[in-house]
Formats: sequence, C-alpha cells, structure tokens
Amino acid sequence: MAEQYKKYLSVGYTCTGTGDNVVYAVDPDALYAEVHSVILSNIDSTDKTATVKWKDYSTKAVVTSTFWGDGNTPNDWTYFYTSYSMITDSVIPNGASLHVLDGPLFLDPKDFITVSASDKDTITVTVVVSECFSVEPESLSYSQDLTTLNTQVTEDTY
Repeated sequence: MAEQYKKYLSVGYTCTGTGDNVVYAVDPDALYAEVHSVILSNIDSTDKTATVKWKDYSTKAVVTSTFWGDGNTPNDWTYFYTSYSMITDSVIPNGASLHVLDGPLFLDPKDFITVSASDKDTITVTVVVSECFSVEPESLSYSQDLTTLNTQVTEDTY
C-alpha cells in the first residue's frame, strides 16, 4: 500500500448569512477527508436554529441555464449538488453548543459542509477533520479560503 500523509485540522467559521454557509470544503488535492466532529455554538443571547448538510461535489449538475439573445451562446448556469442533511432546524439554546456527528464522516475531494443559521453572525461552527494525501502536503494548515468558497457556491462557479 502506498504511503499516505494526513493533515489534522480544526476549521472555524462564523455564519455570515441565513442561507447555506460553506463551513468546510475538502482540499481538491486530498484523497479524502475524515470529519471527526462538527460543533455548532450559539453566541447570541437568544435561541437559534441551524441546519447542517454535506454536499457531494461529484454530483454537481446544471439545473437551469440561460442563453444570450442568439439562443445558442450560454450565459449563466445554476448548479445542484446532492445534499445530505445531518440535522434540520435544530434548536441551539443561547450560549449552548451542539455536537452534530456521532461517528466519522468520510468525504471526497471538493465535497463540502454547509450550515444554514436562523440569524447571521450568531452561529459559529468548528469542524475537526483529517485530510489524507498521496504526497506530503506543502502546508499543514487549512488551505481553503471559505470566503471565496462561499462566493463561488453562491455564484455557481465552484
């Protein structure tokens, strides 16, 4: 068996909107990632709700497309990813935390986890993960830019 290299990470993110916030995405160069834990924390003084999903990048498909005036030149696409709910509309009391997983979750390259919060800037998320590589990674820190990823997913360019 070929040697494999692991990167052990803890990735934190504060949900900046009420739609799907990408809180973790697997490095495209990884063989796979093993998610050990997803922890949601309510940092507000009132109860909040949250939904956590993981989305399968390999199922990315065009749902709708628009064309320029000639009817043949593509203008824009809207993509769909198969998603799997880990929790839906779970109530997190003020000041409390919720551990989402009860076992490891294995993800493929570019798969990602989203959190939809009932109110922006009130739910923080910590994802504890190990990413496995076939070659030693250049850096042991998390290599994805979540702000850019959120923009790419929202604008259908990921």
